[in-house]
Amino acid sequence: MKAIVNAREFKRLIDNTKRFIRPSVHTSAMMEYIRIKIDIALGEIEATALDGYRIADEYAKFVQADGSFTCYIKPNVPKITGIDNVEIELNGDRAYIVAGDSITGYLQPGLEFPDVDVFLKKELERESKAHMHVNAKYLLDAIQQIPAHERIQKPVISLDVAGPQDPIIIRHGEKNAKLILGVIVND
Repeated sequence: MKAIVNAREFKRLIDNTKRFIRPSVHTSAMMEYIRIKIDIALGEIEATALDGYRIADEYAKFVQADGSFTCYIKPNVPKITGIDNVEIELNGDRAYIVAGDSITGYLQPGLEFPDVDVFLKKELERESKAHMHVNAKYLLDAIQQIPAHERIQKPVISLDVAGPQDPIIIRHGEKNAKLILGVIVND
């Protein structure tokens, strides 16, 4: 089974999921892999990774595929520069990523990937109490401004949102807070 994916889109899928894997020291060995699903009926490639506390689920359209399949790769993919497309191939118990002249192979683990699909579907379809649109850079900057020693000693923060027009309040430590105003988005 083979699929061809735009190189930039493939890089985005891997970059947006690779930080969500975890070495298998304390967890299932399957959490070392990014699950790649090619769905020919939808014309999509899905990349999913998890580490026991977080799940990343990313989608892109593929250029071409000769059938639907699922394979597992690690985030050490070939360098993707100066090429238009990446080929993903599943051949028996091996998956290959072909990027230009580079080929990286992955022995398929033969284990069950944690059943995140039902959980994701349930959580993503849950009715939200409020929607807030926020500038991602401002949110990231605010969290990164929490002193490093606080993030190490007490890595849990609180995000409070009262309503769609109210600020996000990031609480850390006893009294420390950062506020980020939401942005108006015309849907």
